[in-house]
Amino acid sequence: MTADPKEVGVPVDWIRGSLPAEQYQTARKRLLTILRRRSYVEGEFVLSSGARTTRYVDGKMTTHHPEGAFLSALLFLEALRGDPVRAAGGPVLGSVPLAGAVACLSYLQGRPMLTFSVRKEAKGHGTEKEIEGGPLEPGMEVALIEDVVTTGSALLWAVEKVTASGCRPVKILALVDREAGAKEKLEQHCPYRPLFLLSELSEIS
Repeated sequence: MTADPKEVGVPVDWIRGSLPAEQYQTARKRLLTILRRRSYVEGEFVLSSGARTTRYVDGKMTTHHPEGAFLSALLFLEALRGDPVRAAGGPVLGSVPLAGAVACLSYLQGRPMLTFSVRKEAKGHGTEKEIEGGPLEPGMEVALIEDVVTTGSALLWAVEKVTASGCRPVKILALVDREAGAKEKLEQHCPYRPLFLLSELSEIS
């Protein structure tokens, strides 16, 4: 399925400055529409945690979509406005397209932000890094980002690795929270803000 230019629902000139409340809600509503059309499916599925579900969210179908990536980055950056964040990133693989979109849009907004990805294990060749991108420096304040969160285990791993590098996580953002208990675990480390809850995707609009 290719992106249809006729379906662009939000002006791309909304890239500079903070979004007024009305524009924010318009962008959020459009992103919800994209998530419902491209990412939300019902059936029988097994999650990475091993749990079974009848409601699945394939976040990458939205974060790899031109408008979906733009709107995700736009709302993530709006959520970080006013925070002393110098870099944003998260666990491989869900955060990778989000990090790329955030990096590009932050530059266009005139507040360039470094981005990074945390591997599940250090690669066994080259620089053998566990954290790609950045580079992250001791004392740097960072945000953790992810597409879909269930138990929060991948984000907790990323928080641990980023903290061990000497950085300070100040906020955690997610595109969709599956409402499976991650909030309580993540907020033990720093404020956690998902843009959407699973229940919003399953609601009939």
